[in-house]
Amino acid sequence: MQKLIADLQKLDQGQPQLGVASQAQLAAYNSQRADLLLKLLSLASTEDEKSQFLKQCIDGLAAAVQTDAYPDGLARLKQMEADLRRNSSRSPVLPYAVYRRIMSQYSVDMKTADAEQRAKIQEEWLKSLVDFIEVYPQAEDGGDAMLQVAVAQEFSGNLKDATDWHARLAKERAGTPAADKAQGAIRRLEMKGKPFLLSGAGLTGGSINTAAYRGKTLLVFYWATWCKPCEEDLPALRALYQQYRNRGFEVVGVCLDIPVGTRGQQAAQLQQDHAA
Repeated sequence: MQKLIADLQKLDQGQPQLGVASQAQLAAYNSQRADLLLKLLSLASTEDEKSQFLKQCIDGLAAAVQTDAYPDGLARLKQMEADLRRNSSRSPVLPYAVYRRIMSQYSVDMKTADAEQRAKIQEEWLKSLVDFIEVYPQAEDGGDAMLQVAVAQEFSGNLKDATDWHARLAKERAGTPAADKAQGAIRRLEMKGKPFLLSGAGLTGGSINTAAYRGKTLLVFYWATWCKPCEEDLPALRALYQQYRNRGFEVVGVCLDIPVGTRGQQAAQLQQDHAA
């Protein structure tokens, strides 16, 4: 086992990079990595070790499939799921494998589909997620599955269904990050006709409260330093602000990934990097 772990570490140190390595190099790496993890699985002496190696293998295959780095990865995921159903149907790793196979299959299908096919693929994917939620109500991925369904329903314009799914998620997975997102989504979906309430510390000092902008047209812009489209929008927002500020137009920006440092250092860093 120690030798296999050393081999795995060596393999990962030489991991080929997406966008640089050839398709054959990426496929060979992911195939070898899965083989090593399955060999480690066969030598594991405890259920925790077996679960750990199996999940690592499943995660690696799913990631490789969804990034087009291993064409045979989906078939291997399906085979692992079939083996779990046959030999370990009560294992908590089974729903773990099922969920990642669902997401990987959806990714593969959508990449090769035309506009007409996408609608059917989306419908089948949502049905698979709903079935997953009902068959595995305690699965660790259940909250994420419900969030995926809710978001998909919202994008499809089915706002009542989206709200219902968010409400179910908030109730059944209370205290989880997914449930917190659902609570926020419900607030947003039910916001029409209600005051928008937002308050917090300002980046350069003082506090921000949307109540102070009552009677004006206020744009609240959520962004992050890693979000390239958000960054590209900033010049246009500045131009709009300069054009309409005398007519009561205001902008409040909410950065979702504040840099490390004091408040002053954070403000300086954001202003330097993004002219925010």
